Amino acid sequence: MEKVVSFLTALVMTISGFFFPQTGGEIYLLGESHSNATMTAKELELWGECYDQGMRDLFVEFPYYMGEYLNLWMDAPDDTILTQIFADISDTAGASQVVWDFFHTIKEQYPETVFHGTDVGHCYETMGARYLAYLEQTGQKDSEAYRITLENIEQGRSYYEDHDGDYAYREPLMAQNFQRAYDALPAGTSVMGIYGAEHTNPGELDPTGSAPNMASQLQEVYGDKLHSTDLTATVEETERAGETQTVTIGGQAYTAVLLAAYRRPATGEGEAYWQVPGAYDVAKGLPLSNIVYPLPNFPCETEQGQVYIVETTQSDGTVERNFCRTDGEIYYDMVCATGFIPEG
Repeated sequence: MEKVVSFLTALVMTISGFFFPQTGGEIYLLGESHSNATMTAKELELWGECYDQGMRDLFVEFPYYMGEYLNLWMDAPDDTILTQIFADISDTAGASQVVWDFFHTIKEQYPETVFHGTDVGHCYETMGARYLAYLEQTGQKDSEAYRITLENIEQGRSYYEDHDGDYAYREPLMAQNFQRAYDALPAGTSVMGIYGAEHTNPGELDPTGSAPNMASQLQEVYGDKLHSTDLTATVEETERAGETQTVTIGGQAYTAVLLAAYRRPATGEGEAYWQVPGAYDVAKGLPLSNIVYPLPNFPCETEQGQVYIVETTQSDGTVERNFCRTDGEIYYDMVCATGFIPEG
């Protein structure tokens, strides 16, 4: 019987390619609310999954020269560079402890990460000018990096001084900068990108409704190689953990304990994750269903030799309940929970 891999959608997992890209050259965009701790934690988790699969290039909503400074900092012995960056961006949403910790986790756990800044040239008078001077001092005035820095600075100056922060000006430049950085990578390279959600939903306009957003423009170039997940639509955690319910498995009654529950405010959809202590010995003898659940997709800790229930609430209020057990099954190189039929 063919198995169906269930990509639990709580927090993110609706892109099958995210965990096992079958081909190279994929672009995975995550749309966030800046400095949101829950979303940042999920981004780190996903980057860890991608990093373990060999991905190294992380695209971010920062200017080109901030990405280059972050790469210098990744190899630096202290936080001098990062401290200066945060001084430059002190009046922005990115200047938070959440973002500081995000960068440090990247440096400590994923040290080969390469940042690619693809936004227009914010902080062009401070960070931009300083990076330009750094290139001059290190004999790189004739380099491609110098040319891109000059261009990025001019983008920022025009954005703030001539276009008064107009998204219709910014979005095409973000797409252009992204395409240039991505196309410069070796053929077949897959990347992840983290941007504000207003930039990452294909088919949508910018927040003013005047121009296609960055993802829409990138989709025209890369087609189905572009994948996008809007974290802002998925991350409201409910305060139900610890609730119990009685369930029947193999003709015996058990108490299930709620581990985590999430809902999407915009649609009413949601997921709930229950553990059924003491039920594994009975459950392991029951017939299998055709569903497997990759354990990295669970928003809570799991253990082998346990029984879990995944409840999915649809927008019309209907609830689908699936039972699974952790037998240690490996599917597509990932440890999965195996679905089973509780009635036997």
